[in-house]
Amino acid sequence: MSESPLMLKALRFEDIPRPPVWLMRQAGRYMKQYRALKERYTFLELCRSPELAVEVSLQPMKEFDMDASIIFADILLPLEPMGIGIDFNPGPSIENKIKMISDVEALKTQGVAEQCSFVGQAISSLKKELNNNQKDKKTILGFAGAPWTLACYILDQGPLKNFAGSLVFANQNPEALKLLLNKLADVIEEYLLMQIEAGADAVQLFDTWAGLLPEKEFRNIAFSPAARIIEKIKKTGTPIIYYANGANHLIPAMLEAAPDCIGIDSRTPLTETLELAKAKKIAVQGNYEAGSLFKSAGSVQIETKKMLSDLSSPTGYVANLGHGVLQRTPIDSVRAFVDTIKNSSSTWQ
Repeated sequence: MSESPLMLKALRFEDIPRPPVWLMRQAGRYMKQYRALKERYTFLELCRSPELAVEVSLQPMKEFDMDASIIFADILLPLEPMGIGIDFNPGPSIENKIKMISDVEALKTQGVAEQCSFVGQAISSLKKELNNNQKDKKTILGFAGAPWTLACYILDQGPLKNFAGSLVFANQNPEALKLLLNKLADVIEEYLLMQIEAGADAVQLFDTWAGLLPEKEFRNIAFSPAARIIEKIKKTGTPIIYYANGANHLIPAMLEAAPDCIGIDSRTPLTETLELAKAKKIAVQGNYEAGSLFKSAGSVQIETKKMLSDLSSPTGYVANLGHGVLQRTPIDSVRAFVDTIKNSSSTWQ
């Protein structure tokens, strides 16, 4: 086996003694260290300051010693230099939503990655902080939102809820949506390449709202721009994880997109998905239910051991939640999940 970090071995489908573990939204409001910083800075100030972003990214690493650290940022950050106003109070809000094709045509694509260089600077600093003089090298993860998911945020929803207006826009304005998704794909490709150049060892493409689409619409609308980004990143030799929420019905299509790893939610069966992905040498990440971390640490340990015992092998598996860590999640339960994974090698001996 190579001497690369455990996370990268898993993403490359190499034999591993145990699964690597990290958590989506592992740096966040459930940690008192993060809440203390939020009393002094806004969310966007934390994202835009490389020093503060590194400090937040390191908080869960110091507390739990995860196998990977994902840079503290947000999927909406590249939208601002495109001409979309964003804010968080506390959730995301969009100032000038897309209503017609002229709005799409006005979006900028040149120089977006450069204007988000603070993310790259944070990645470079985080890598130095974590891996200088350490034998146990950590994987540094960059990330971005997939075109369809970003479109869901910036398309005007009118009176509709749950991003239903995005599919309405797609049906009424197919050419405008195609142009929008292509522009977003152009930007995200360059944005991820910038992160890789800065030192990201792997990246995750969040298609959080892909699961809202029936399979036919997913293939017609969201698949091509996401697959194009995946192909571009894979050509660099950098592993890419493709995550979708509520997307059990999209697993075959996600595998066709040929990422190095697919991230699945807690409604998607883990063992069955692993068997499907194994045939393509694609790893699977997930899918412990984030709400289950509100159980006692002992219960979390029992459930996690059961989850692992159902796996025939740790190869090709990355332990994670089905979505991000929830606010007010008990620290002891997070530690129980992480430590159980880290001490699991005997499960397969």
